[in-house]
Amino acid sequence: MQHQIINRTEFKENPKALEYMNDFGAIYKDRIIIHSSDAIVPIKLKNISKIVLVKRRKLHLNFTFILSSFVFFLVVTFNHLYFFSEILLDFMGFLLAITGLFYTAHQYKFIVVNQFDFIELEVHDSLKYEAEELVAEFNERYSKA
Repeated sequence: MQHQIINRTEFKENPKALEYMNDFGAIYKDRIIIHSSDAIVPIKLKNISKIVLVKRRKLHLNFTFILSSFVFFLVVTFNHLYFFSEILLDFMGFLLAITGLFYTAHQYKFIVVNQFDFIELEVHDSLKYEAEELVAEFNERYSKA
C-alpha cells in the first residue's frame, strides 16, 4: 500500500515524467521503479543495459512424485501382500509416476542488467503478466539495439 501512495504523490508532482505504470512497476523518464514483495526498487535508466524476464521450470515436486511412486513399487515387489493391497499400491504408484511426469510449475525472475552488476527479483505468479508487459514496454521504448 505504501508504494501506491508514493507513486500517486510522485505523479501529482511531475505527471509528464511517468511514461508507463502497472501493478509490478513504473517507467519514468529517468528511472524505473519495481514493486518487489520486499521493497520498492528504484533504478536509474542510464545504468540499465537490458531487462529480462526469465521463466524456469521447478522440478522439485516432479522428483518427489516419481520417488514416492518408486517406493510404492518397491513395497509391492519385496513384501508379500494381499492381492487387493498389491493392486491398490501399484495403482497409487502408477498415478504418482504419471503426475510426476506431467506436472508443471514455473518460477519467474525479473533480471535487470546494469553496467557493472545485475539485480534479480522473484516475480509472484499473480504478477507475471504485469512483469511481461513492463519488460515489453521498456524494450519498446529504450532498447539499445
